[in-house]
Parts: sequence; C-alpha cells; structure tokens
Amino acid sequence: MPVYKCNECSHEYIQQSQPSNCEVCNANDFKIIEEKKNSRFRDVKKSIPSIIEETIIDERLIKPSPVWLPISKFAKFEDGSLFQQVSKPNWGEWSVWNTNSSSHNIQKADYSLDVKKVNGPNNCLYGILTTIQEPTVLNCYYLLITSNGHFSIGKHSTKKWKHHVDRKKHSSIRQGDNINTLRVVTEGDLITGFINGQKVESFRDKFYPYKSSNIGVYSTSNEEGNGVAVYFNNIKVITTIFKD
Repeated sequence: MPVYKCNECSHEYIQQSQPSNCEVCNANDFKIIEEKKNSRFRDVKKSIPSIIEETIIDERLIKPSPVWLPISKFAKFEDGSLFQQVSKPNWGEWSVWNTNSSSHNIQKADYSLDVKKVNGPNNCLYGILTTIQEPTVLNCYYLLITSNGHFSIGKHSTKKWKHHVDRKKHSSIRQGDNINTLRVVTEGDLITGFINGQKVESFRDKFYPYKSSNIGVYSTSNEEGNGVAVYFNNIKVITTIFKD
C-alpha cells in the first residue's frame, strides 16, 4: 500500500490512490515515500503501521457530567449547552472536558465545537482550547474569536500566552450573536485552525508539542468586569493513533 506524504505540511496518507487535497493544509502536492512493490518484500507491510481512528467525544447536547473537571465558577449547564460569562474585571476562565484518555501514540487529533455569543462586549475573546495537558493547568493550544470578527491562535504554557496570531480580522467569522464552528487539528508539531470550515492559520510547535484528547472552552471579560456571554455545544474530538 503506498504511503503519500504532503510536500507542504508533511501529513501522511496510507491509501491505494493519491489524495486529491491534503485535509490539513489543502495542498495537492504529494510524493510516495514507501510502497510495497511485490510479495517478496513481506516486511514492508509489517513496517506500515495500522491506523486506528477513534471518536473520543461527540456531544450535541452538553449536560452535567463528571468528565467536566474543572468547570469554571462562572459556568453552568442550560439549554443543552455549557453557558459561561466571566464577571471578574479583565479576566479569562476555562472549563475542561477531561477525557482521561492516554496521550500515548496520538499522532493526530481533531477538535471542534460550536460557540454562540448571546450578550456582552464585542471585543472579548472566547473559543476552544485543545490538547490540555492537565485539567487544572492551562497548557494547551487555543483558537479564540471576538464577535466583531477577530481571531487569535497560539499556545498557552506556564501561565503565558504565546500568540501566533493575535486579534486578526477574518471574513470567515460570523459577527454578532451568531453561531461559529471552531476547529483545531493537531498533527505532530503542526497546529491548524479552522473557522466555519475555512482554514485561518497554521503554525508549528517544534519545541514541545502537546498531545492530549482533552478539550476546553474559554471566555473573557473587559476591564469593567463585563464578560462575553457564550453558549458552547456540539463538542467533538477524534484521535488517530498509528499502532504497530
């Protein structure tokens, strides 16, 4: 079975025919890096790992559950969603779905959720946190938006924000009190963000890429303590593991 590698982002596909477009970076430039040529090369098949894809979370309606640990003191469950509105000045809060899954051998993870702003300032950030290392420690990647059309993406570690993009305007964001679907795909050291199905940015984290199936939500307030009121639902996490 051929192994196709994307020349743009290095994502690999093990399949019979060449992919039309890379699902991570949308490029269509591939090369074959390994192939079983005939039956004499029996070890080639053994050297190609099997692919196990598992849906860790697929929750259309969010309800109280022990897996939500921790949940922000500013959050509550209502209307089939997790509702969060921070009332502390110039502050951000998170709630985490702790999947308790082993991060060992996770090669790729696909995280997504829907966010709907219903009230509050237009310039306060809210959105998705991924690959959270421990539920009580905010080591993660993030994709956040504002209801006036800006997004931020990057990495948070040891109480420090490392923005790859900080509050950049993007036309894919549905402004105002509209639903936006946020998606983050992590594969190796490549992190890619999508908003409403459109790729907005990707970056590499070569120093210490995080691996985890945990997912979280995040929202902030302004200097006066007025927080953006957000509903989060339709949470989904899919992991891909290459197993020998």
